[in-house]
Amino acid sequence: NQPDALYTSTLLSAELGEWKKAEETLARIPAGQRTADMNELGIDIALHKQTDIAIETARRGQRPEALALLGRSEAMTRQKPERLAVLAAAYVEVGATQQGLDIMQKVLDNNPNPTVDQKLLYANVLLKANHYTEAGDILREVQGKPLSETGRQRYDDLIYLYRVKQADALREKNDLVAAYDMLSPALAQRPNDAMAVGALARMYAASGNSKKAMELYAPLIQQNPNNARLQL
Repeated sequence: NQPDALYTSTLLSAELGEWKKAEETLARIPAGQRTADMNELGIDIALHKQTDIAIETARRGQRPEALALLGRSEAMTRQKPERLAVLAAAYVEVGATQQGLDIMQKVLDNNPNPTVDQKLLYANVLLKANHYTEAGDILREVQGKPLSETGRQRYDDLIYLYRVKQADALREKNDLVAAYDMLSPALAQRPNDAMAVGALARMYAASGNSKKAMELYAPLIQQNPNNARLQL
């Protein structure tokens, strides 16, 4: 129950995207014993939780309520690029794509010499908006440049997301051979990840092999019952 141990545990939950658990762990640190970093992490957690609620609200068909919630979330960003990227991605998820892209474009406009990390944040939102060409341009520009540990992880995540989304786009054009070639490195990178395996299942379904598709798909649904992105 020492503050430092609880803070470390909170950081781990946040890195895993377990926002509820992160919030509960941080709440065990008395307010008077929290450092500035702990309080900043608390804001990050609150923003992620609120944007997740907005996305789920939109999926239930309550888009005006979701947009209102995102509007109220803006104060939590305090104009920090990382937080603005979370908000921008949420706007894309609820269907307000241009609003999300405008937020990130403003981040770059306000920084005459944007950092690599800021460019990667923008690329993430572009990918979520299915703007593959622009996102790909940024990823190619960044390739080979020195990156922080966080930047390297972000870059690897984006390359993975880019391949999965491009593979889905090629499948939708019925170019299954090219789609599989695009997806293969992502499967090798993260063979058990639901996003890549789900994309593979959709390829099998598109090729008419529904049995193999369901073999892949059924365990995903069992393990991720609330994941609305998993669909054949």
